[in-house]
Amino acid sequence: MNENFSQDKILKYLIIVLIVAGVFILVNSLFFKSSSTYPFSSEKPLKEVKIDFDAFIDPAFQELLPFERISFPEEVGRENPFEPY
Repeated sequence: MNENFSQDKILKYLIIVLIVAGVFILVNSLFFKSSSTYPFSSEKPLKEVKIDFDAFIDPAFQELLPFERISFPEEVGRENPFEPY
């Protein structure tokens, strides 16, 4: 009986802690919003991206071969797999 009492007590404290944490998260998200919609956005312009297409002209790249196509057998399995042999 003493064990049930301690488990009930622990459960009550755990529920109280979860409720307090939930209220804290809710209040924090509603009232303490940052002004930016995106938290990691910056006002600086992004750097220009330059792609070097000369890598495709390289002879080492030209020697690469594509993967071979995998051919599957024409007929696999039986018409009715649940039918006894």
